[in-house]
Amino acid sequence: MGFWAIGYALAFGEGNAMFGWRQEDGVPALFNSENEVLFFFQYTFCATATTIAGGAVAERTQFSAYALYSIVISTIIYPVVVHLAWSRSGLLSPWRGANILGTNGFMDNAGSGVVHITGGVTALISCWIVGPRVGRFNLEGLVVPFRSHSLVFTAGGTLFLWLGFFSFNGGSVMFQPAVGLHHWYVTIGHVCMNTCLSAAGAGVATYLLVQTSDISTPFDLLNSLITGAVASCAPASLILPWAAAFVGFCSGAMYLLFARLLMWMRIDDVVNASAVHIAGGMAGIVGVGLFATREGITNTYGIKEPLAIGLCYSGSGRLLLVQVQVSGCDFAGRLQGTLWLMVVKFDYPSALSMLYERPQKE
Repeated sequence: MGFWAIGYALAFGEGNAMFGWRQEDGVPALFNSENEVLFFFQYTFCATATTIAGGAVAERTQFSAYALYSIVISTIIYPVVVHLAWSRSGLLSPWRGANILGTNGFMDNAGSGVVHITGGVTALISCWIVGPRVGRFNLEGLVVPFRSHSLVFTAGGTLFLWLGFFSFNGGSVMFQPAVGLHHWYVTIGHVCMNTCLSAAGAGVATYLLVQTSDISTPFDLLNSLITGAVASCAPASLILPWAAAFVGFCSGAMYLLFARLLMWMRIDDVVNASAVHIAGGMAGIVGVGLFATREGITNTYGIKEPLAIGLCYSGSGRLLLVQVQVSGCDFAGRLQGTLWLMVVKFDYPSALSMLYERPQKE
């Protein structure tokens, strides 16, 4: 409801380089129904970014707190990020046609950064604020293993998510009249292939790396598959299949590192959502900067002569620099929001009493 009423206007309405608010004819874009196909497709991205934090803070938050959080992120926070990267007038958008540090802009066609880093950092902050579940760490600060409710449900959910990424990524390939219908058709198939290779590559990496570990679980393998799919979102239409498999492999290793880091920091993320989406998102964003091809950029964005391509093909790190800077700013922006929340939490604890509750030992 929030995205329909306000968020979509901020994301895709005409306005300035930071956010929109009106349609092309000057009419306010609130409660927009001008392009229902684009609205519904973009709504699914908004829902994804919003719900990432849900599993991360499971067992510790009230429903009213989650509802309030969902309204804020889908109405204001996520739409502004979308406008910057995906709107035709956005400051960093390749659709804008501007020269940004010698590049065509920030390239994230299906949301490794826009959707997944935004949702992942939000999940991380949420876990930090609400604290761990009772009994997750012992008196010495060591991790107490918790068994999942159902490995069958976990595996089933993983397969559902993996399947969904084919629509997530393939549906993001817009038809470009400049390159024709055949290239559009071929690009969609290429994207689906890269999505599968990236997820599988992440699974292989995790399987190999946990063979010598006594704490490895099937949960890590299943999560790494989703991490690889997340990593494919940004580069799937821009890179070659071998590069997609490599990006996925790296994302699997990054997931394991991030998940272990969370435990070391005593941050209790129930489903490791922040590790999946931050590690996968960063791997995908960097993958564009390293492996984006000229043909891939042309087929995806309709830019016949890209100003910059991947480092491995051009020897120039301009595109990589822009990709890393933008994803870093997205990460930093969420942490700045945390400072405000922490002030409220420590200076005015009663103000947050309605937002979350900690289960107490009997």
